[in-house]
Amino acid sequence: MMLPGSRRRSTRARKIPSEFPARAAIAVLILAAASLVALVVSVAGAGGSDARRSPALVGSGSLEQASLKEPGSTSRAVFKHSVIPGGVFTPEELQSALAQDAVAAAHYRNLNTSAVRTETVKQDRLAYVSYRKDDQIYWTRNKVRLKQGETILTDGASEVRARCGNCISETPGFPVAEVEPEAAELDRLVDAPPVQYDPSLSAAIRDALESALFGW
Repeated sequence: MMLPGSRRRSTRARKIPSEFPARAAIAVLILAAASLVALVVSVAGAGGSDARRSPALVGSGSLEQASLKEPGSTSRAVFKHSVIPGGVFTPEELQSALAQDAVAAAHYRNLNTSAVRTETVKQDRLAYVSYRKDDQIYWTRNKVRLKQGETILTDGASEVRARCGNCISETPGFPVAEVEPEAAELDRLVDAPPVQYDPSLSAAIRDALESALFGW
């Protein structure tokens, strides 16, 4: 004698072979779409964090193109909130930039430009840095990481990040902004929009797969 519950399970089992292939095909499409989204996010994130992979072209006739190019380069990465957009990689570039930029010149009024030399960060270190926003100079409330090998300029007392012209300090500086950029924002290029990550995406993909495969 067959129990009612047993008959229902048997009926459902007979339907799986005809429905499952179609649902599996839908699941494959969903997984392919999810992989494409992950690839796009990965590429966008890499472009925003690596200046040499995704350089921001400097506009023709601008201060940056006229005097702030690296030797042999036709473009230079421009970091957001740079005190000197395009950076300064030699003492001569620094002097030229300060001669043409009143905001940067005022910020570095105590810098001994005749004693400036190029150095590299010997090991990762944390420091406060200045940054530029709407032609105003501010200092970070918290220290940011300077990576080993990064080029800096120094007169023996003050230090300048070559990539952006932002000043480096071991002690807090003033003024500070009421709302300041995150540390990651200082590493972003002007032509690289922030990567938007939707934490609900993974859950949505999981629910779609379960629905496609099992009809839940």
